[in-house]
Amino acid sequence: MPRFADLTFREIAAAARAGAIAALPAGCTEQQGPHLAVGFDSWFAQELVEAAADRVEPDGIQVVVLPALPFGPTPEHRGFGAGYVDLEPSLHDAVVEAVLAPLADQGFAA
Repeated sequence: MPRFADLTFREIAAAARAGAIAALPAGCTEQQGPHLAVGFDSWFAQELVEAAADRVEPDGIQVVVLPALPFGPTPEHRGFGAGYVDLEPSLHDAVVEAVLAPLADQGFAA
């Protein structure tokens, strides 16, 4: 399973031409209680998408996995007072769109 950040631009172009799918894991930075780090959601999203990409690869489906987006709309965590990064939903949606649009321009499957 290729990771976008580990590839050269030529390798990325070849993957797009070959019909690869670009996948953007979306996580959050927020409190997980006293037992886990605030980056757990982003780590888990990355691991999950990479595992899914590995699982479909034998079926001929190539997925190029981008680095996880570590911030999301999490206003419910404001009450904790620390340990979160909360994006307004419209900003989060705009960031996701801004990341995916150039990937589509590069030829990745929608």
